[in-house]
Amino acid sequence: MIGWLRRLSWKWKLIVLFIGAMLALMVVLMSDGGQQWMCDKVIEKYKETPEAERRDSPWADRYLQLAYFRGYVCGDSKNAMEMYKSFLGIQPDAKGKTVFDNRKLNGLCSEDGKTGWGPAHPRAPEAYYNYMELYEVLNSAQYTGLKCWQYYALLYDWMKKYGPDKKPNPMFKAYWDKIQILGRRSLFPPPAGMDFSAHDAPEVEKQ
Repeated sequence: MIGWLRRLSWKWKLIVLFIGAMLALMVVLMSDGGQQWMCDKVIEKYKETPEAERRDSPWADRYLQLAYFRGYVCGDSKNAMEMYKSFLGIQPDAKGKTVFDNRKLNGLCSEDGKTGWGPAHPRAPEAYYNYMELYEVLNSAQYTGLKCWQYYALLYDWMKKYGPDKKPNPMFKAYWDKIQILGRRSLFPPPAGMDFSAHDAPEVEKQ
């Protein structure tokens, strides 16, 4: 093998070296450690961004691309779901409480959702649906149903009551039909008074 390499011209040696380096890089990036390193780097860039500019930062797209790749390509559902929860601000606090218990967001946004990503970000409904697709595979129908109705509680109800502009997420209806289909598969009933038509949310192209 070594003798074969020695007989190659310097140009071919560079090509072989480049291919080897790319393969090594792919192995690293597909590993748990590589994925976590990339995630940490994106979060680092997020924190370096001034608070007022975080919502519109392109780092949100990078973060969601990484979460999708981690969950759907690498099969690391657990950590991908944690990434989605952080993006949405639905991580439990030190006491195990979430925004559904105390109305306070916890994750890559401020507690009131006025800065950072969280439920006010236009891609929050997409993030929540991707989270639910991963969640459904690993959990019972009852738990899946509960989480589905929390899509409404967070992106419609919470946003109307406590969100930055007191309006539902602008892309709420993009995934609402799909969320309802998932939710109705379980025996967990939707909360009383839920507005299934979501009449206060704007019409958008369904995904």
